[in-house]
Amino acid sequence: MNRVSVTELQTWLECQLKWEYKHRERLRHIKPSQPMLTGQAVHFGVEAGLALGKAQAVESALVYLRKSGQEEKSGKQVVKALEGIPEWVWEIPLPQSETKLEVQFEKVVVVGKPDLWYVDGDGIKVVEFKSSGSKELERLERYERWNTQPLWYLALLKASLNHDLPCYSQHILLSTRGKHVVGRERFVSDEAVRRAGHQMVAISERVGVDEILPHESGSCDFCEFHEICEMRLTGGDFRSKIEQEFKSGRKGG
Repeated sequence: MNRVSVTELQTWLECQLKWEYKHRERLRHIKPSQPMLTGQAVHFGVEAGLALGKAQAVESALVYLRKSGQEEKSGKQVVKALEGIPEWVWEIPLPQSETKLEVQFEKVVVVGKPDLWYVDGDGIKVVEFKSSGSKELERLERYERWNTQPLWYLALLKASLNHDLPCYSQHILLSTRGKHVVGRERFVSDEAVRRAGHQMVAISERVGVDEILPHESGSCDFCEFHEICEMRLTGGDFRSKIEQEFKSGRKGG
C-alpha cells in the first residue's frame, strides 16, 4: 500500500524538482545555512514550548543553536521570533504539537504532524507556524492562499477523531527581524475537508509518476535547492555542487 506524508504532498504541489531533491534523493545540506538553522531552531522552540510550557521555548531553541555553534549569530533572532507567539497559544489547555496522525484513505496511507492542533468549545483547530526574516505580510498571504497543509491535517483529524465538530485553520508568521503577523482564524466547511481528503489521494497517485518539472514561483528564492535548480536549468554542473554541499539520505547515497 502506498504511504505518503502531508509534507511530501505539499512539496510535490509546490515543485516536482524540489520533491525529487528532498524526497527521492533525500538531499540534506552538509553545512546548513544560518537562515535555515534559525528557522529550524524557531520550530524546535515552538514544539518544546507547547509540550513543556512557555518558559522552555526560548531555552530549547538556544540549546538547539548551541549544538550547531550558531547561538551567537542567530540567538537574538530566534528569541525575537518566539516572542511573537500570541499569549493565547500558551493558554491552550491540551495543545497537541507534532503529534503523528496516520489515516488510510482508499489505497493510500497518509501521515502528518501538524505544528499545533487542539479542540475547544468552537471545534477542531489547526495552527501552522512559519518563520521569516523579511516580507512577513506578503509571505503570510501566500501561505494562506496556497499552503494546503492545514486542510489536509484537518482531513486527517476528522477521520481520526470521528466526530462532527466544526473545523478551523490559522497561520502565524514569526519574524526574526520585523513584525510578527497573526493570520485570522478561518472556518473550513465539511465539504472543504472532504475535498481535501480526496485531493490527497489524487496527488499521491501522481507523486513520482508524473514528469519531474520545475515550478518557478515567488517561493524559489527561499528554497534550499534554489542554486542547484538554477544550474540544472541553465546547463551548469549541478551534480558537482550537490556532491560538494549536500549529503544523500537515500540508501546507497
